[in-house]
Amino acid sequence: MPSPRPSILFVAHDTEKSGAPRVTVELARGLAARGWPVRVCFPARGGLEEEARAAGLETRVVANPAVAMAGEGWPRRVGLAGRRALAVVGFARLARRADIVWVGSSVAVVAVLGAWLARRPVVVHVHEDLTATRGNRVRASLVRRLARAVVFVAPATRPFFGRRPAGRQWALLPNFVDRARLEAVTIAEATRARTALGADREAFVFLTAATLTPRKGIDVLLEGFARVAADLPAARLWIAGGEVAAHAEHATALRETVRARGLGDRVRFLGHREDLPVLLAAADAFVLASRNEALPLTIAEAMLARRPVVATDVGSVRGMLAGGRCGWLVAPEDAGALADAMRACATDSVARQTRAHRACRRAQRLYDREAILDRVEAVAIRAMGR
Repeated sequence: MPSPRPSILFVAHDTEKSGAPRVTVELARGLAARGWPVRVCFPARGGLEEEARAAGLETRVVANPAVAMAGEGWPRRVGLAGRRALAVVGFARLARRADIVWVGSSVAVVAVLGAWLARRPVVVHVHEDLTATRGNRVRASLVRRLARAVVFVAPATRPFFGRRPAGRQWALLPNFVDRARLEAVTIAEATRARTALGADREAFVFLTAATLTPRKGIDVLLEGFARVAADLPAARLWIAGGEVAAHAEHATALRETVRARGLGDRVRFLGHREDLPVLLAAADAFVLASRNEALPLTIAEAMLARRPVVATDVGSVRGMLAGGRCGWLVAPEDAGALADAMRACATDSVARQTRAHRACRRAQRLYDREAILDRVEAVAIRAMGR
């Protein structure tokens, strides 16, 4: 009789319905469907936590202060340190009820400390393309010392963590895409979405999916699109992504840029959307102008949706797009180069179709859901020492 599968506590560092938190929930759902006992811990109720509960997952909440300990004097720093200590204890109590803890971001080091305190093997899933700040160096040091296994979504992130300690498991584990969601979109749905968003048949629509934060480079994208729009009257830009409270001024500045450049009838801010597969089907191309990424899930989704991709050469994007064979690569912060690539994408139908076809085949090979889940199971079992 086969031994029972170990129970896994997944830790999502945020309730935001995108990026690393969503991947964490999707991993939990995938393993639950395969018979693994899973629970998912969030820092708060609502948002993705509510969605996970609706999907039938057991959820728990441990408040996890994620803001930096700086800027407002010692009382605030001491108070924040106290809240983080309480969070470590909370994670330790929860971890004792699991066989293994899978932490969905290197940001959530308090969860790593909690699992270590509870003497449970911990896997840390590194989604971020980390910059060399003091905080990131401290987090990387803790992860390297305490995690039984570390999985990286992007090869470019691995060197930041230094040399792998003896007896520890490190692996590359790219994000996966649920192809069924993309393939389920009908032509009628895509047509309705396009019409509802004011794009006629003659329009060429660029779609980006990114939160309105400086890291995503939407300010550079708007500058590049303004140059494209001056040459191509049919060009349109949809921006699917919600605002983040900490960057409210940046979001306001983006909207002001659209107004000042006279792009109000060409650019649509769509806010947070749950229907990215429909938007991809309705758009003509996908663009991502980020200043910093690891392995963007949105690019993988666009590739599988057979949409041509224009993206900045950051993190592992070059590898995703096979050095430019599967899309257009441009340097970050270069609005002129971005505009040239977007213009080429919009006007060269042969190159557009060829690169989109190559991209889809590549994504089917690299980002297939079931293949990635097989590898997740292997990592978890090895972390348990089985």
